[in-house]
Amino acid sequence: MNAAQLHLLTVHLPVVGTLAALILMIVALIRDSETLVRTAIGFIVVGTLCAVPAYLSGADALVVVERFTSIDDHLVEQHALVARAAYFASILLAAISLKVWLDSFHAGTSKGTRIGLLCGMLAIAWLMAWSAHLGGFLRHPEIREPGWLLFPELPR
Repeated sequence: MNAAQLHLLTVHLPVVGTLAALILMIVALIRDSETLVRTAIGFIVVGTLCAVPAYLSGADALVVVERFTSIDDHLVEQHALVARAAYFASILLAAISLKVWLDSFHAGTSKGTRIGLLCGMLAIAWLMAWSAHLGGFLRHPEIREPGWLLFPELPR
């Protein structure tokens, strides 16, 4: 398995894991369920662990892909910048989430803490999705049409 294959194999897991955590946290808030809060935290932690090989294989994957085709350096820079932000933000959220998880066994989680985690999960889900969107630009020119206000292009 080369770096490009590893990257493609692992990049989807953090995106899906973060989205699942976000959905679980919304349901946890609606149902007032400590179990669902802990499950959502688990998804964030596992998603972050899956982000490690995805992030670390990115540069080497680019080297492999560039042997077969040329890629716009600006698109690569945009993808790398947003991916880096998503990666480090997810590490921060996972660390905070683990602390909340440990504390939850003693006192549960307050509504404010749950809402704070939800906001963090929303931000990470958006960053992960934006990074994935920009990554798709590298090999899929058909999705480069303008009009995605949700995922703005970074200035050159």
